[in-house]
Amino acid sequence: MAGQDWSITIVPSGNVSAFQPQNGQAGQPQNTENSDLVSWNNRTGEQHQPWPATSDYQPLPDDQITKGTAGCNYLSDPIAPWESSQPAYLCTVPASGETTTIYYVCKFHPQERGTIVVKA
Repeated sequence: MAGQDWSITIVPSGNVSAFQPQNGQAGQPQNTENSDLVSWNNRTGEQHQPWPATSDYQPLPDDQITKGTAGCNYLSDPIAPWESSQPAYLCTVPASGETTTIYYVCKFHPQERGTIVVKA
């Protein structure tokens, strides 16, 4: 059923933090469908910002990020400790209609990695 809301929790994990998908374990992908909304809930004492990355988790440069348009790849503003993300990220399936994987890192801590799988 498309049009659901999902929350990925940013949790402490040793010396770093981890992205824990709703109904999953840290390190697993957040599974979604077209038109679902994803937000992040920061449960750490540090600021985080989910940021789009390549499939080998290299952060995309600022000039490759589109914000506020249909099909944008901007995920979230910086998230203060103990706050939730803004804006929510709208998951979209490419025009080909195939399942897609969105790779992301924390802009401030690139070793923190996550994925969102968007199913057609």
